Amino acid sequence: MDKFQKENWEKIARHLEKVGATDNDYYIRAKAITEGKKDPIQLLEPLTELKPPE
Repeated sequence: MDKFQKENWEKIARHLEKVGATDNDYYIRAKAITEGKKDPIQLLEPLTELKPPE
């Protein structure tokens, strides 16, 4: 993740804290990224690799 992307996630985290919306996946992801932790969404397979239900 480049510097620009990380700065955007920092803005998202600050905004969500300001409005009291810290109980969602966006906030969890933003905090992990800004704290230098592994991006939790990267644990999922890319959508392009998921197979449609049979």
